[in-house]
Amino acid sequence: MKIMSVFVIIIILLFFLISRKNFSKYKDERKNSFLRSILRLYPKGLRRKIRQELMKTEKKRGRVLEEMVDEFIIGQLNTALLGVVAILILTGLMLLFPARESENITRNTFGKGEKTVKLRISDGSEEAIEKIKVGAREYTREEFDSAAKRCEEYLNRVILSDNETLTYINKSLTLPAKNEEGTLSIKWKSSNSSVIGTDGRVKSDEITEPETVTLKAVISDNNYEKTVIFCCTVIPEINEIKSVFDELTMLEQGSRCDSEFGIPDSVHGYSVEVVKETGIGTICKVALLGILSLAAVLYLRYSRLKEKTKKRNEELAALYFMFVSKLTLYIGAGKSIRGAIKSYIKDKGEGGGELTGELIICMNEIEAGANEEDSYLRLGKSIGLLEYIRLMSLICQNVRHGNSNLLIMMKQEEDNASRVWREKVKKRGEEASGKLLIPMFLLLLIVIGIVIYPAISGV
Repeated sequence: MKIMSVFVIIIILLFFLISRKNFSKYKDERKNSFLRSILRLYPKGLRRKIRQELMKTEKKRGRVLEEMVDEFIIGQLNTALLGVVAILILTGLMLLFPARESENITRNTFGKGEKTVKLRISDGSEEAIEKIKVGAREYTREEFDSAAKRCEEYLNRVILSDNETLTYINKSLTLPAKNEEGTLSIKWKSSNSSVIGTDGRVKSDEITEPETVTLKAVISDNNYEKTVIFCCTVIPEINEIKSVFDELTMLEQGSRCDSEFGIPDSVHGYSVEVVKETGIGTICKVALLGILSLAAVLYLRYSRLKEKTKKRNEELAALYFMFVSKLTLYIGAGKSIRGAIKSYIKDKGEGGGELTGELIICMNEIEAGANEEDSYLRLGKSIGLLEYIRLMSLICQNVRHGNSNLLIMMKQEEDNASRVWREKVKKRGEEASGKLLIPMFLLLLIVIGIVIYPAISGV
């Protein structure tokens, strides 16, 4: 009765909450709605997903969308409360009017075990609840004989396992402890458990000649039993590999007077070959050598790339003074920057080297519609040398602000390039002189030797 009282109180409270949502003046007063007051407890992640779905379907935004989200959540809560009320009413009715069991209790089927059933014992004034265990159904004699026959057929199917016949057993047998339906138990007995165990293991390596072993399968339930006999012949294990090894051992012993032991290609149908073991040290050496070789190849390719880049940079650096001089000459003749560069390209031709190739790419970009200033900056970055980057920045500034001072600035850049070029030429001359010192020193030693040798030989 206490449980029923609690159920009644919960149902009344839930009806009260639902009424505030759907009835009376509270239906339209959001500030007084209890369900609205608990909206803040609703998971934010679920609320965000609901907002996203309503945004797609209702095409609303802002405050209107938030109100629609609130209404949707309140509808969910209201449905949940209605569901809880229905469940409480249903469970309360089940407690008030419990279902009566049939007077007959259905037993479990064969082999399924017993089940426990509650019984109410009452004389009208006094009542007690007791538990009784009802066992599973058992076989009659005819039913047991039929089930035992099916079990015998089942054993004949599975007992051999990987063996071919019961007269040639050299592998383990399958000895199940239950019939196929699981309703009968099977106990096994072996006449020689050292050869065939009751778990089905066959120990053919412990005998030297065929051994006959009798297996008894006792099929039973709680009331009846039947014995099935299997006669098995276990064949001793024949180790062909061992016989081949023994033969090879004899051959080795018979050839010890020879300098070499000749391994036959086959013995008793088995192929024989010498296994050449590769030591861990050898493997490590080969792996290390391979890694070093790979590293050397990669470094060589990288060195070639660096050498190619170095030659390119030297070529571009050597052409800088001439390039600036040509541009200054063309600009002084009244041409624009673009016209001066085109004249330089025309003068050198398409096979004019790395600088001409870079200039052709720049002009193609400008003619294709690219921004002229950006193309000049990309040209400087593509060449990658500091002097070219500085020159392109200078040209971009004059393109952006006008060409009034461009000729003066180009002449200044030409003077700087001339000075740098002269310094580089001087440095290369010094380097060449330094390289000639060793041959000159060798020549001096030869001359000294030629002068001194006659004097030494005359003495």
